[in-house]
Parts: sequence; structure tokens; C-alpha cells
Amino acid sequence: EQISVLTRLAVADLVGGGDAVPVFIDDALGFSDRGRIDRMNAVLDTLGRDHQIIVLTCDLDRFDGIAGATLVPMRQGLAQ
Repeated sequence: EQISVLTRLAVADLVGGGDAVPVFIDDALGFSDRGRIDRMNAVLDTLGRDHQIIVLTCDLDRFDGIAGATLVPMRQGLAQ
């Protein structure tokens, strides 16, 4: 599961060629333990500085370690 997310992020980084590339991650890391989630949050935090990473999830705690993240609830997104 983590390799799938890492591969997608690596491809986005390569394809972008230095430009920002949006990456969508849909409810990933559901089968990961807390240690792996924390390490993936660090990766997402680092790559999120250069790319727009959009994570769709029903478990906010899973991604609470991403320091630069902005939370947008679905009902807020739908109201716009």
C-alpha cells in the first residue's frame, strides 16, 4: 500500500519536471500501522511543498501528521 502511494508520488515528481503536479490519493493507508502512517505523513508533508496533494479520506487521524495540510470538509467544498 505504501509502495503504491510512493510510486504515484515519484511519477508525479518525474513527470512534473520541476513544476507542480496535482496528485490525488483516495483513502490510502487504511491497512498501515501507526509507524508507517507517520513516515508516509512525513513524505506527503515534504512533497506537498512542491506539489498539490489532495487526499480524500474518512479518517482524519490517519493524516494528522502532515504539518502543512489544509483540511477542507466535503460539505464546504460542495457549498462553493
